[in-house]
Amino acid sequence: MRNIFYSVLMIITITVSSGGAQGRDPQQLTRFVVRGEFAAAIDESDRLVADFQKLVRSDPDRKDSWTTVHILEVGYYTCAKAQVLALKGDHRDAELVLKDAEYYAASHPDEFASALAAAGWKQIVEATRGLILEKEGKRDAARKTYQETDSEYARGRLALMSLKEGDEAEARRLALQDISEPTADLVLGRLEEKAQNPGTARKWYDKAWTQIQTAKNQFMPIYFCEGKAILEALERLKN
Repeated sequence: MRNIFYSVLMIITITVSSGGAQGRDPQQLTRFVVRGEFAAAIDESDRLVADFQKLVRSDPDRKDSWTTVHILEVGYYTCAKAQVLALKGDHRDAELVLKDAEYYAASHPDEFASALAAAGWKQIVEATRGLILEKEGKRDAARKTYQETDSEYARGRLALMSLKEGDEAEARRLALQDISEPTADLVLGRLEEKAQNPGTARKWYDKAWTQIQTAKNQFMPIYFCEGKAILEALERLKN
């Protein structure tokens, strides 16, 4: 399932970076998220959705094979907007935007139900739903959603939730399953910092920040949303 998911994201990445969305920089949205500039990130996701919708409308007969990818991108960036709204604290709007994404996918069953897209799309939707519930304070529902979602995003968020709840053993177990995911690395850094191992903690924080800076085929806000916390940790341990 993970391979299918990243295949979809790779197609999305190639399309955006090659000018599919009017030459937009595909990392601009993630830079806004890392800096905590959520209003700007919402505007950028709106622009991306509008650009890809325009491309879809320009090919009503589906003669261009890239139109299928553009349809997927509309759904993808609509979910991205829902995630940013959740991070911003606009929970009701986040729920409505996620519903819009699900409705859009249901309106394009051939594209979203394909063997390539279906598993990855389900991961995106459920990770988004889990993040909305988490940020809304519905921790039990968020945990259940994350546990039912087979993705590194979900395990990273679960690790962070477990850490905040004081279950350090579970936090470590979950984080060690996905040490290539920055939220998981942040959790491991905090555990080492709490154990008064600043050198080891910094190594995890450095790794988390490197993951954010060098991420490829990865543009989901949920992946980058702890960037500010990671930078703060690095600043705290710089001496």
